Amino acid sequence: MPHTEKPDVLIVDDESLICFVLTHLLKVHGFGSRTASRGDIALRMFEDQRPDLIIMDIRMPGMSGFDVLARIREVDPYVPVILMTALSGVRDAVVAMKAGAFDYVAKPFNNDDMIATVRRAMSVAAEMQALHAEEEKEDDALHPLFAAMGSSLAVRRLARECGRAAKTGAPVMIVGEIGVGKRLLARTLHTLSECSGGFYDIDCTGADEPLLRHELFGTGAGNGHRGKLELAREGSLLLDEVSDIPWTFQDILAEDLHMKQFHRPGVEDVFPMTARLIFSASIGPGKGIDGNYLTRRFRELYGETVLEVPPLRDRHEDIPLLAVDFLKDANEELNRQVTGISDAALELLVAYHWPGNVHQLKSTIRRAVLTAKKSIDIDDIELPRSRQNTHDDQELSPRIAVTTAPLKDQVRRHIADVERQLVFDTLMKTGWNKAQASRVLGVTYKTLLKKVSEYGIEHG
Repeated sequence: MPHTEKPDVLIVDDESLICFVLTHLLKVHGFGSRTASRGDIALRMFEDQRPDLIIMDIRMPGMSGFDVLARIREVDPYVPVILMTALSGVRDAVVAMKAGAFDYVAKPFNNDDMIATVRRAMSVAAEMQALHAEEEKEDDALHPLFAAMGSSLAVRRLARECGRAAKTGAPVMIVGEIGVGKRLLARTLHTLSECSGGFYDIDCTGADEPLLRHELFGTGAGNGHRGKLELAREGSLLLDEVSDIPWTFQDILAEDLHMKQFHRPGVEDVFPMTARLIFSASIGPGKGIDGNYLTRRFRELYGETVLEVPPLRDRHEDIPLLAVDFLKDANEELNRQVTGISDAALELLVAYHWPGNVHQLKSTIRRAVLTAKKSIDIDDIELPRSRQNTHDDQELSPRIAVTTAPLKDQVRRHIADVERQLVFDTLMKTGWNKAQASRVLGVTYKTLLKKVSEYGIEHG
């Protein structure tokens, strides 16, 4: 970036009036600016002196804004670019985000909105550069996190917090909605902690005190069962969904885990409590992990060390890249050769609010790969009706439509519709008591949670 007193903005537009308006608008608000009327001129100016920000029209004679942005991203992944076009629409916005633009503005723009976007872009760019400097030594370890969650600013913030927590060795609580990737973050935390031992986990959903004690501490001598605390002495132990642990046992368990040593029942040997403890809990939208979920004594185990995984709806810029990655995985898993995702389908994916988060997106792409012919189109994307903005008790009725898809694919989709409806109806009848609903349906509690996440079923 140039060393100037004022932030330097490069304006690229073939309309001289737009360049004039933006130049004076930026000047009033303390920004310096330069202008270019064509993409090739903008690239030369960019090479001569790197700007702090670029505001660029999409449709120009010669090189388009997308073409120029692609060339810029080859040499500078961080300079923020705001794209403009007179043809407003979600499709251009989707393509702009895929190309690496910071934001998309439709002409004619509101001056206040444009300045607010410029200031936000400058702030995010500064933070991204700071994050990049901290992440250079950790990129290899964090790669699984970025590959599965994306590389948005929200994910990079989480990665930075994860790296800091890993250095402390203290117990960590990971919270987030169902399907956001809490287990993946726990594994990343284990990797960054550079433990010499392995990663172990215990699923606490539906588990009672005897089962948890058996899993944690083991039983008996000789051919007895070694508990996970013993197995993970040099590694990490994740207690998954700890908010499902009965309150009466939480304080007892907290006392045990506060100790510096433990022993296996029936064995005289005492083992040091050296495992890296990681806890996770699923929370509803906009909620934190507090006294409604865990006792005060249990919360003292991890104190203020809490990592919250952002929901997918708060990082829509990750959706196009994640969708393409999931497409590749589904092709390999299902032995299919679906070539890509249409712009219309991407529009739908980006616009959806994803109550089931990354897990739901992956399931949606997988089902689409089963029905798509050459590439995934909007007709292949099957999403449940959203209850997020409704206030009635309208049911999630199955969507039965006549299509040209093979019979087996249509049957598979309709079976999923019926299954979704059964899960929703059962939850309604049980007052959204998931434990009771799982018993009524004859499935495990964990299976029910996966179905709720996969189908995006929400409590109305």
